[in-house]
Amino acid sequence: MTWVPNSEQTDAIEATGRVFVSAGAGTGKTAALVARVVVWALGPGWDLAARERGEADAAAAALSGIVAITFTEAAAAEMATRIAHDLANIAAGELPAAYFADAPLPAPDVRAPRARALIGALDHLTVRTIHAFCRRLLAAYPLEAGLHPELEVDPDAIRADAIARDAIEARLASAHGAGLDADLAALADAQIGPQALHEALVKLLEDGARPADLDEEMLGPHAAREFAEALAALAREILAIERGALAGTAAKNGAATCARLRDLVTALDARSHVTLTLADLEQLAQPSFELTIDTLQKWAKGKLGKNEEACFGERAGEIAAAAGPLREGLMHLEKLDAAALSAARRLLAALLEECAQRMRAAGVATFGALLRDAHALLTEHPDVAARVRGEIRQLLVDEFQDTDALQCEMIAALAFAPAPRPALFLVGDPKQSIYGWRNADLAAYQGMRERVIDEGGEIAELVVNRRSVSAVLQEVGRLVKDVMVPVRGLQAEYRPLTPHPERAPRLPAGEPAIEHWLSFGRAQDGAVDAKATFGAINRLEAEALARDLLRLRERGERLGGVGVLLRNTTAFEPVLGALRRAGIPFVVERETRHGERRELVEARAFLRCVLDPHDQLALVAALRAPAVGVPDAALVPLWQRGFPRLVGELDGEDPAQLARLREVVGEAARVAPRVPGSEWLAGFEAALMAFLGGLAELRRCFAEQSPERFVERLREMWLLEAAEASRFLGAHRVASVDRLLRDLAPALEDVDGSAAGLLSALRRSGTIAREHEEGRPRALAGDAVQVMTIHRAKGLEFEHVYLLQCHREDAGRGAEKETRIHRSRGQRAFELLDMRSPGAWRAHAEQRAVEQSERVRLLYVAATRARERLVISWSRRSGNAPEPDAAKSFADLLTNRADPHTKLSEAVRAGGVAADAHGVPWRALAWGDAP
Repeated sequence: MTWVPNSEQTDAIEATGRVFVSAGAGTGKTAALVARVVVWALGPGWDLAARERGEADAAAAALSGIVAITFTEAAAAEMATRIAHDLANIAAGELPAAYFADAPLPAPDVRAPRARALIGALDHLTVRTIHAFCRRLLAAYPLEAGLHPELEVDPDAIRADAIARDAIEARLASAHGAGLDADLAALADAQIGPQALHEALVKLLEDGARPADLDEEMLGPHAAREFAEALAALAREILAIERGALAGTAAKNGAATCARLRDLVTALDARSHVTLTLADLEQLAQPSFELTIDTLQKWAKGKLGKNEEACFGERAGEIAAAAGPLREGLMHLEKLDAAALSAARRLLAALLEECAQRMRAAGVATFGALLRDAHALLTEHPDVAARVRGEIRQLLVDEFQDTDALQCEMIAALAFAPAPRPALFLVGDPKQSIYGWRNADLAAYQGMRERVIDEGGEIAELVVNRRSVSAVLQEVGRLVKDVMVPVRGLQAEYRPLTPHPERAPRLPAGEPAIEHWLSFGRAQDGAVDAKATFGAINRLEAEALARDLLRLRERGERLGGVGVLLRNTTAFEPVLGALRRAGIPFVVERETRHGERRELVEARAFLRCVLDPHDQLALVAALRAPAVGVPDAALVPLWQRGFPRLVGELDGEDPAQLARLREVVGEAARVAPRVPGSEWLAGFEAALMAFLGGLAELRRCFAEQSPERFVERLREMWLLEAAEASRFLGAHRVASVDRLLRDLAPALEDVDGSAAGLLSALRRSGTIAREHEEGRPRALAGDAVQVMTIHRAKGLEFEHVYLLQCHREDAGRGAEKETRIHRSRGQRAFELLDMRSPGAWRAHAEQRAVEQSERVRLLYVAATRARERLVISWSRRSGNAPEPDAAKSFADLLTNRADPHTKLSEAVRAGGVAADAHGVPWRALAWGDAP
């Protein structure tokens, strides 16, 4: 369908000053940005360049003045491709889309040759990710930035990992030689060892942290006093309302809570003129606040007893507003470990300083350091910023809702400083800001929008959706409008999407565009069982999905147009199992957990056997892999005969080594006990000896040959891809292994052929490039169901979207100890090894508020991926719909759309399906039912 802009889009494309485009899902925001580039390059940009540089150099000069920034390499490549495509059409005498018809373009006999010249000069166009832009900027001004002139990027923190490990090992060695290190001892007392310390240090290096981010003042008396006064103020709010009225009533917990808060306020008042330290704060938590914290949690949720309701009356809302933050603060106070936190700060600050110096000397920078250094270059060197601004005529940023405060400040330094400065074109959708965990900051986004307005810029609102049919857009409104409550800095106002008048549905007659599946179990008596476990419900809806997909395939639908969306990758298995059993091909798109795939775990084990002769864990993993197939029953006799030692000595030079190993393998095979199933692995000795022969050859090849030759021999000797091809989803497994092996040679060059460097990368990140997408088998990707997280689906669209497991609550943080610098919204705080500085409690609470608001936006993003049909499958325990800021799942939000129990009852009475007032069918799924 031809894209036709509305008047606001046309104005945005043609404007030459500052433009902020707020674009809803599917409204053609990238198309508008591409059109802005093409129109400017063919018209005003060309004319300006011709005046300054002459007609012959106008194409290169016009494109050199354009800088377009986005946030993924895939998006940058797509943008560059679309610009080239539009220019090619214009060069051929065609206007690629209707929006060019009214644009201020030169006459056809002028624009066609200009387009051809621009195509020939496209290498002068800058379309980059934000990190690539920063890398280019720092490479142009290394002396001013104080960096190595041959700066290299360490995107996977491989070098950072090695440098951090060396620094910690040196510190440990020094401590052992000079006596007990007090800071290391304090961390050991807190059950924090060298490995956790290493992970925290690498995290800081990845984020581009500097020693100043761990300033001692953030643990000093001023920070302690601010924290204490904030707690006291919140406690006083509650006590001013309660006024002792709960004492002597049946509300014993409430009375005890208020008494404890009075003690806290009294203790703080007694120290009002005394310097307060972290240790003093720690003492305030004696005795425990456990009962107080539990009571405050109930009050924050509005759960009051009769006596509490009578006491608080109409001011219960004020109690709830104060109880939540106070509970957070008291929890923070209870976790405070002054000795361990101070030790961690001193130790990590020193190690960070040392590692940062080593990385600068080596000319290596992580992604986080690129952003920090580029920001410093532009904000601390006005002469450099002026030169950079003078080189840019058009600065365009796509997906602007994904920016953080640091990136916004960089863009402002270029676009809002004194002339010369570029025209500015920002495109984003605050309703699709879903990367708060990567520091995307909606407050910074809104601040930049307001600054554009203050500077006299233009605001364009794109609301005409070209992706989805009207029924899908109406359902998006019903799902989101009541729960997307605007809050400054946290949530944007919901703006309904308008369907394009030419967008007609293509579903067969009678096929509903929207369906809700309510998944419940069935009790023995045949009644619906609302208490079925969520695990059972997950399996139930997965089977319903498989049956529905079989129905689509039987009527000739292309399964490549189906997207199955879930909250996170841990929810995939019930879905994938049902698709396997139904024989439905699928492609799995994961996040950065790609390295945990079985084929990659095994391939890395093979590599580690080559690189580290004494890695017995890797040896066991390789032996048990399908490519070798040693039964578990044979491992003990092998180890009893010194097999690991002999394999460790294997070097490819001595044939006697393989002969001795052949004897050991033969003996182990004869004495290995025969267990059920071992007959499937009979004759494993031949495969094992082939593996050992390849191992000897590859160790020699690694020592003597180039990285490219080593990878080539690795493919030839062990045929890892051929072994994976014979397994289930073999094409997908082969693509994953192929991606790993293709990355291996460049990775070896990055670490100068060092086995230790490559081992560090393999052991730490699980794969060579953690940010890569999984390899996708070309044969399957065309007509296979795509299963992915909602985050992964952003920017994509599907004919049919199935949003599953909406009842699933967000997973909490894992066992990993959190390390993070809080910089946004004026914060000066940090978390080190799961311990927080006093100021971090507010930052932590704000982060949870961001996560709550993002849950609503994730629902919006998921629903707007659908072109023709949207199926939402969910379940929810009984209870009223919580407020959006208290929701823990999509089901909590969906309950604002309709009561699932009422809809379930209606559907059961109607024979399985009931329609609501909007004509949307609600299906009751129970054991044995088909959708």
